[in-house]
Amino acid sequence: MHLFGFVAIVGVAVNNDCYEPEYAKTVSSETPPLDALRDRWRALFGRLAEGQDLAPAQLLRTEGMMETLVLLQLATADELQVAMAECYLECFGHSLADRWGDDWAELFAFPTIPAIMARAPVIPSTKD
Repeated sequence: MHLFGFVAIVGVAVNNDCYEPEYAKTVSSETPPLDALRDRWRALFGRLAEGQDLAPAQLLRTEGMMETLVLLQLATADELQVAMAECYLECFGHSLADRWGDDWAELFAFPTIPAIMARAPVIPSTKD
């Protein structure tokens, strides 16, 4: 059973091997849902690894996709967290446990994606 028949445009330039350089990727109805989800995690974590921002909608849609796979019994929450942790490791070169501790899955309860952006530089606009 294939859940997704859609086209995702991913334009990500990543300096490491976790994701292909800028291109448009078509995710067809032949793409298994977990593979499509892995592509999304790699795109999200790849942007973060480069220090780029993420659109909240991308994050929320991916979390919704995770929850949908569990609700449709296509995967368990534990299976998805393990797969997500593997994608994180690919992109960052260190594990979620290294970054957030061994209880990272409790800190980021399913289906939350541990995607924390770097703080933006703040330049005062007034003399105060």
